[in-house]
Amino acid sequence: MGPKKDSQRYDNWVTLANYLKTYFNKNQGVRLGETAVVSRRVHQKSPRSFPHVKILIEQDAGKVLMKLSEAEQVVHIDVYHEPAGVSLPYMARKLWHALDSYLEAREQPRPLMPGELGGMSQPGELGERILLATSEGQGYIHRLATKGMGESFEIDEDLSDHVHLLMELPEEWYPLIPALVEASENAIQELGLQLRKVMGITHGFQKGMKKEENVKGLAIPTFGRKKREGDEVIRRQNMNQVVLALAERMGSIEEVQEFLDGMSGNPIKRFTQQTAKKLKGSLDKMADQFVDQMVEMGLVEKSLLGTSLTDQGEELREYLTFNQQELEAELRKMMRKLPGGSRRYQRFARSRTETREKDVINKRKVLPRSDREGTSVIAVPETIIHAAKKSLREGERHVKITEDDVQVYGTRAYIPIDICLLVDCSASMQGDKSQAAWQLAEHLVLSSRERVAVVVFQEMTARVAVPFTRNQKRLKAGLRSVRPEGMTPLAAGIMKSLEHIRETKVKNPLLVLITDGEPTYPLWTFDSKADALRAARELAESKAHLVCIGLRSNREFLKEFSETGNGTLYVVDHLTRDTLIQVLAEERSRISMQKD
Repeated sequence: MGPKKDSQRYDNWVTLANYLKTYFNKNQGVRLGETAVVSRRVHQKSPRSFPHVKILIEQDAGKVLMKLSEAEQVVHIDVYHEPAGVSLPYMARKLWHALDSYLEAREQPRPLMPGELGGMSQPGELGERILLATSEGQGYIHRLATKGMGESFEIDEDLSDHVHLLMELPEEWYPLIPALVEASENAIQELGLQLRKVMGITHGFQKGMKKEENVKGLAIPTFGRKKREGDEVIRRQNMNQVVLALAERMGSIEEVQEFLDGMSGNPIKRFTQQTAKKLKGSLDKMADQFVDQMVEMGLVEKSLLGTSLTDQGEELREYLTFNQQELEAELRKMMRKLPGGSRRYQRFARSRTETREKDVINKRKVLPRSDREGTSVIAVPETIIHAAKKSLREGERHVKITEDDVQVYGTRAYIPIDICLLVDCSASMQGDKSQAAWQLAEHLVLSSRERVAVVVFQEMTARVAVPFTRNQKRLKAGLRSVRPEGMTPLAAGIMKSLEHIRETKVKNPLLVLITDGEPTYPLWTFDSKADALRAARELAESKAHLVCIGLRSNREFLKEFSETGNGTLYVVDHLTRDTLIQVLAEERSRISMQKD
């Protein structure tokens, strides 16, 4: 296929992508061609009404089907065919070739700007973000195409009559959607199967099922209007579920209490000024979503005078009040847990996260060089003594050192790490992003023996929000004082972190930068990026290890910054609690447990 034809195909895909985005932003799905249904929601087909497909507008595909914490991140594609088995590896290989062709077509229309591909310029990188499922099972395209069925696993959905795709890619990659649909249809026909037309789609809610909400872990159960005998245990579990989900999202049990008190019928109780700021800042639009969900479940009612708790809502508030300590203990238990699931990040470069030799040496422990528990550092005095004793026993006139005499120092079983979180608190970090960083800080304090500090940079400066501590209360008190706003003075953040590390004289510091953008305010000159790189060079000369966690869209600058600071870069699509915890778990393991 010539360049001109490839260019025309890509232009057509771009046109279709713009059409799709318009409908997606209206919370609607689209029938693409005659056989495919595409949306960012869950699809439901009924045996009685098919070939009509229902788009469940309250069920976000990424959150329900991929267990992501943020909504609007995944496109759901179903391509229908006659009831029959479809080979999963065969379909994966066909889609793999389609990705390759798409990348070639994308390069034809015009020269690409630096970073335009978002860091995904190879089929393998795209294939790690597209989940394929047929009646045989499911798996990511990259692994299925290169390794076969080994990584696939079964799912509950009936896939006997359609190919199912979940595409976790940003909007700039939506032209890939029609390319995937076209490749799927061709593969189905090449297998000798008939495509099946979708006669129409509808939009609505799923009957008999609880709705998927826009808050991670928040599943508000139905509280029955009438209490029945034997229901008390279930009701307590349901109330636990609601309170803990809200607490995980808001940051603490206390703030959930304030949230409910703000809607209580008691006129004396009102939102504190701090909670009001929290709801407007970190929670963003979540407060309204909480209220709407609670209205639907009968916990809150709206009137001309505003929102207030119903009898069931008051019951939930009282339950929280009388069980606060128990709920706080349960929340701490939840915060300690390591997230499961596959990694959602990419690691670049190689940093000094390999433990420095002097940090792993245990001079109190001396071993023969052949011992696997030893380091490669020779214990000179002990080696000479060992050789002298042997020479004396054997009647030698001079000390003779042989290879068998060499002694080495052992290793330390555990190397403490002091973790300094350097968090971008510019305006763009409001809401889920900053909340994810605070949840990471709490997880580290609750799940490890390391001290944790938090340095924030915003507006035109940086400050230590939380000095190095192992105390959860001190950590939370410091975090409550932070409100994301303003610009991104990265250089100031680096220098403030180094200053705090030097002042506290920590031995094995790990500096973790969490940011969603690039520097926008300088420190020494008028060039904010140049100043950030200058600060990175100073960081490279310090004893601190650097780990940078940033969004894929800013990869080029962050890669240069991390390399300058002799650090490691992790690029992610979304700054979420689970991803941040997974990254830190990997880095802590590399530093604290590595032995020579």
